[in-house]
Amino acid sequence: MKMWWKTETMVSILNITVQGCGANIVTDETTVATTCYYCKNPIVMSGKLERSQLPTKVIPFKVDRTRALESFENWMKTKKFVPKSFSMTRKKSKK
Repeated sequence: MKMWWKTETMVSILNITVQGCGANIVTDETTVATTCYYCKNPIVMSGKLERSQLPTKVIPFKVDRTRALESFENWMKTKKFVPKSFSMTRKKSKK
């Protein structure tokens, strides 16, 4: 970890090596996730998240799965260039 002075405050700079392409990414200590500029792989600093940052509650969905799929199919019918593979989602999800 290198220290640099920036506008009279000390900022920690991290140098991370991307496993996908070997590039070096330079970021500050507050970055939790970023993307490699060269290979476009996502980079997540797993040690950065603390337990206090995790959600305490999860809100359930108001719409059930079958209604969501029906809404999606109705939306697809209004679009002109929807791939045919999208129409198979309902058949696959019932299995």
